[in-house]
Amino acid sequence: MDRSPLRPTSRPPSSTAQAESAGGRVLVMDFYTQWCGPCKLIKPTLCDWAEEWAGRGVQIMKFEAAKENAAVGKACAIKSVPTFIVYRDGEEVSRMTGKDEAKLRGLIVEAAGPLLA
Repeated sequence: MDRSPLRPTSRPPSSTAQAESAGGRVLVMDFYTQWCGPCKLIKPTLCDWAEEWAGRGVQIMKFEAAKENAAVGKACAIKSVPTFIVYRDGEEVSRMTGKDEAKLRGLIVEAAGPLLA
């Protein structure tokens, strides 16, 4: 059993973003695949952040961008993995592709503002 603090979702990211980032909360959606090397390499960092920010209004969720989810990936303009979309109040506020941990953390902290102060 996976004890990861990262919550997987199979719901379309738009509905998930509305629910999970309402009221000023921040949702980070990680679009990944099982076979992606960089996706595997960044997962421990995402787990650390999810634990660090637990209960502080920042949620990290995973969405598998596999063939069976191709329509969702296309709707979200996912061209490669890992892709991260940061939502606040149900709206996309930033996006990045790749495993640049410093850049991703900066985007999350900027979106979260006082939640992480």
